[in-house]
Amino acid sequence: MVTLLIAFLCVHCSSKLTDHDAFRYFEVVTLWFLFAILFFFLLYMFRLQARLPCIYWALTEFFHYVLGTILVFIASIIVAVKNHNISSYVAGSVFGFITTFLLVISLLTSNKVVCGSQQTSISVRHGSSARAVSELEREREKQRERQKARRFPAAMANPDAVYNSTTTTESQPNLRRWFMVPSTDLDFMRFCVKVVEVLLSFVAFVLEEVLSSCGSCSALYFFEFVSCTAFLFTLLLLILLSTPLHQKVGISCWPKLDFGYSLVISVFLIIASITFAAGNNGSEVESATVAFGFLASFAFLADVIIFYKTKGFPFLRPVNQPPPEAEKLNANGTNGANAPN
Repeated sequence: MVTLLIAFLCVHCSSKLTDHDAFRYFEVVTLWFLFAILFFFLLYMFRLQARLPCIYWALTEFFHYVLGTILVFIASIIVAVKNHNISSYVAGSVFGFITTFLLVISLLTSNKVVCGSQQTSISVRHGSSARAVSELEREREKQRERQKARRFPAAMANPDAVYNSTTTTESQPNLRRWFMVPSTDLDFMRFCVKVVEVLLSFVAFVLEEVLSSCGSCSALYFFEFVSCTAFLFTLLLLILLSTPLHQKVGISCWPKLDFGYSLVISVFLIIASITFAAGNNGSEVESATVAFGFLASFAFLADVIIFYKTKGFPFLRPVNQPPPEAEKLNANGTNGANAPN
């Protein structure tokens, strides 16, 4: 937080090139991130997160730091490239890179996860609560076993006899399998669409970086931010969902996250492409940049449509599921025992 404040002051207090959009972008990013860090600090200090249990604060903070790291890194690169050898801007970019390094260290150290067989918990802030929940689940499991033993003493003496005729033995999964497509979170079609999203957003970002001049620099920087964010976050999401890594983080709402992210990015890419198309000089590179921006936005929109057609709207509450097999057996056994002879 201190290095981020110093980086902001170095750029903000300089009296030269104050109308340059690149330095305004750096100021906006650093100031926004300063307020965000202060917000989370006060939230945890006064324990206000307990009053809003509907929000997954650990996940919210994690993605906030990931997004902030990327934005500060991009802003520092822009200032480093366009500092015109002015000492205050050079110092601001240096402190921006230092802040990026510290944020990466913070992400690697404060968000380690502990993966168990039944649940995944974040060890930093939720270690004690996760252990309490695990102990409670084990106690409930013991109580269910005791109830089954009282109801079906013969079956509990030989539990395999209940399932011999109906249950098939599942093969053990390959623990060394690193490519998990298709899976419940990502089928093969959406995997291919996400690969296209990564490629198109990357090409749009590279073409934007090649430009040496801009008619409307604000539109150019906005397109740069959106295309870079789309490329980096989609690549990260693709790697997580196609490998076992998504099982090793404290996230259980992957469908909601995937659907919401793809929808938001598609909207922002359309807005950025329209804005940049209206404010460029009409060169071939700029036209190609706009074209790839629209293609990337259409790819994200296609991803959202495919997700909706195959899995529905993920934010709706699921309908009541049928009772599991164990409860069916218990109900049938109870009904049979209570039936008149």
